[in-house]
Amino acid sequence: MSSLKGRAQNLKTNRFSNSEYMKQKISNNRISIRIVQTLFLLKASIWVLFGVLHFAQLETPSFLVIFMFSNGIIFLWLSLVIGEKRKWIYYFATFFVAINIVLAVTDEFGISDLVVLAIDCGILIMLVLNRRRLLPNPEF
Repeated sequence: MSSLKGRAQNLKTNRFSNSEYMKQKISNNRISIRIVQTLFLLKASIWVLFGVLHFAQLETPSFLVIFMFSNGIIFLWLSLVIGEKRKWIYYFATFFVAINIVLAVTDEFGISDLVVLAIDCGILIMLVLNRRRLLPNPEF
């Protein structure tokens, strides 16, 4: 009889610990996705700020200012949709960040480029590390 009580107690304990484990896992998923979204939002605000600063300078070509604002808008959009677990959004975000990394090192390189490059690398690393959380059914 006591072994029956022991088994019942073990089942209750295991059920509780599994439930707590799942809550912790869901919480970690949300935190990871929130970090990726925050990095995208930070990058969007940097590009919009660059656009405003260069718009105030009349010597900056207008196509560069349009590029800065459009880059900021795309990063803002990505910060809003990256958690939707759609394959095309994940691959577009990864490609877009990789292109931004390449463009950051092909231009004149200053302290602002270093900051932008560091954030881009951080975003790319977080995208790769969290691909299972950001893709619907990751194959890898």
